[in-house]
Amino acid sequence: MAKVLVVGSINCDISVYCDRHPAAGETVTGHDFAISLGGKGANQAVASKLCGAESHLLARVGDDSNGRDMLSRLNNRGVDTSDVRQAKEFTTGTALITVDKTGENRIVVVAGANEALDAADINHAKSSFRSADLVLVQCEIPAATVAEAVLLAARVGTPVAINPSPVDRVSLETLQACSYIIINEIEAESLSSVAVTGAVSAQKCLDVLGRQGLSCVILTLGSDGCIYSSGDYRRHFLAPDLRAVDTTGAGDAFLGCFAAYTAGKATNEQAISRAVAFASASTQRYGAQESYLDMDQLEAFIQEFPPRVTPT
Repeated sequence: MAKVLVVGSINCDISVYCDRHPAAGETVTGHDFAISLGGKGANQAVASKLCGAESHLLARVGDDSNGRDMLSRLNNRGVDTSDVRQAKEFTTGTALITVDKTGENRIVVVAGANEALDAADINHAKSSFRSADLVLVQCEIPAATVAEAVLLAARVGTPVAINPSPVDRVSLETLQACSYIIINEIEAESLSSVAVTGAVSAQKCLDVLGRQGLSCVILTLGSDGCIYSSGDYRRHFLAPDLRAVDTTGAGDAFLGCFAAYTAGKATNEQAISRAVAFASASTQRYGAQESYLDMDQLEAFIQEFPPRVTPT
C-alpha cells in the first residue's frame, strides 16, 4: 500500500451554519452547530486514508481534552498518529467556522499546539520521511518547520507536494524544492502578483510562476476545477456542475486525494481527475471530513460525473 506522510496541523473545528455571514458588529441567528476533527493536516491525512493510502500524520496537539478527542478520532479513521506528540504548554489548535446558505465559509484559526511543531520533531521522524512515497505539507505550522520538512524529504529522496496556505509562511526557495505546488487563486496572486479572475489571467499567473522556477503547479479554481501546468503542458480539469452545500475542507479533500493516488503511482492526470471529483463530492454534504467519500463511493461518483479535461 502506498504511504503518504502528512506534515501539518490538527484543529478542533467549531462550525456554525447560518443563512448569511454577519456584518461587522452584527449578530445573526444560526440554525446548526458542530464540533469536529479538523485542521489542514488532519483533513488531508483522513482524505488520503479514504482514498486508499497508508496515511501517517506528523503533528502536535495540546495536553487537553480536545487534543485527546482529536487523536481518538484520527485513530478511529485509520490514520497513523505515532508521530503526533502533545505540547504541554499549548492548547489544541482551534478553528471557528461560519458557513452561509450558499456553502461559502469564513474561518478564524487559533494555532495553539500547531505552533509547537518544530525542526526537532521533523528530524525525529526521519524514518517516516524515508519510508513514505509522498510527503504532503501545508503551512498552518511554523515556516521553519515547513522548510525543514521539505529539506529532509529532499535529503532522503521522497517527493513533496505542498499547499502554501497561509502563503506568507513559505519561501520561494522552499517551493522550488517541491515536486508539486497546489494553490488556489488567492495564493496564486500572492505568489505571482497576478489577480486570477479568468482564463487569460490564470495563464499569465502560471507563466509568472514558471519563470520563478515552480515547474509543476496545480491551480485550483473552486467550482471551475483546476489547471495543471508543467512546463509547456497545461490542462484544465473541469469540475461537475453542482450546487455546493458546504465548501469547508474541499481544498484539503483535493490535496489528500491527489496525494494518495500520486503516491500510488497514478499518472498526474489520473490523480488530478480523482482529486477534482473527490473535492466536488465533498461540497455536497456538511462538514469537512464528514463529507469525504470512500473509494467505492468515489468511483460511483466518477461514473455519474466522468472527468472532463481540456487543453488551455
